[in-house]
Amino acid sequence: MADARTLEIQENYRYFQTVVSDLMKSHAGMYALLHSQTLVEVCPKPLDAMIEGRKRYSDGVFSVQMVTDRPVDLG
Repeated sequence: MADARTLEIQENYRYFQTVVSDLMKSHAGMYALLHSQTLVEVCPKPLDAMIEGRKRYSDGVFSVQMVTDRPVDLG
């Protein structure tokens, strides 16, 4: 059985796929902070999104996705 973080990442990615086309128009190449299948913030750098995610969600249950229409694994 997958842990909470893994499930969050999977669910956030499914959500991200539904909004990436719109995000590409104004945020291509930036980094989306996602939590509970919601776009929380878009940051210019992955580290910025990670820092913001850790500030908001101390349990570490969030994900960061590069705004691109190609698959990218950020770990």
